[in-house]
Amino acid sequence: MMGRLTIRDRSLLRDGVKAIVSGDVEHLKQIVLTMGVHSGRIDHARLYGDIDDFLAKYAKLDLGSMDLGQIIEELVGLAREHRISVPKGISMLSRGVLTLEGVLAVVSPKINLLEILANRMSAEIRKDFDWIEEQKGRFRNLYESSQKGIRIPAQMSDLLRMALKGQAKVNLEVIGSEQPLASLDRMVNRLVKCILCAAMLLGSCLLCTTGMQPKLLGIPLVGMLGFIAALLMGIWVLWDMHKHK
Repeated sequence: MMGRLTIRDRSLLRDGVKAIVSGDVEHLKQIVLTMGVHSGRIDHARLYGDIDDFLAKYAKLDLGSMDLGQIIEELVGLAREHRISVPKGISMLSRGVLTLEGVLAVVSPKINLLEILANRMSAEIRKDFDWIEEQKGRFRNLYESSQKGIRIPAQMSDLLRMALKGQAKVNLEVIGSEQPLASLDRMVNRLVKCILCAAMLLGSCLLCTTGMQPKLLGIPLVGMLGFIAALLMGIWVLWDMHKHK
């Protein structure tokens, strides 16, 4: 069994280790979203909170007490809880690191893989550090920030003008409301099924008092079909109630 990490995945993984060491929640969250493939809507507030709890778990530990394989495994599991599938190479990497750390624990318990990785990354950062490029990047960020700051008064003026004309709108989104609304929707659907079941039952009973033809076992055929439909729908509602408590 083997896997392969692309250059992009290696770069993101390296940045992820830096974010874990520095405790940067927002950066690690963006790395998880960039590295994985997610379907559906992501609850960013819940994901941020889970990553914050994940980093808080290792905040007070030194590098010698950390288990890199376990860290990667927990991070992959956290992503899966949010319906984010990580590349197969990352999963294989976590298994390989767990195996490697198990071998190191037997051969040389004093060696810590995370310390080796941190020292290697620190050496690479010092080697690749370019003071001139860093200064250029800072001046570029400063220039972009100043340009955005210049546009703020004009944007505020447009916002006030729209508010005075009644054109300003506020979009409100209640975080975490999806699950209660889904439960309410399921309750309403169940109530509608019960009403339809009762209506078919009463209607079939009324048809039985008439002489409508044709008949089956002395009961009008339409009434018999109504009884069967009410029975099936009643069983369906009871099963749904038992399944979802």
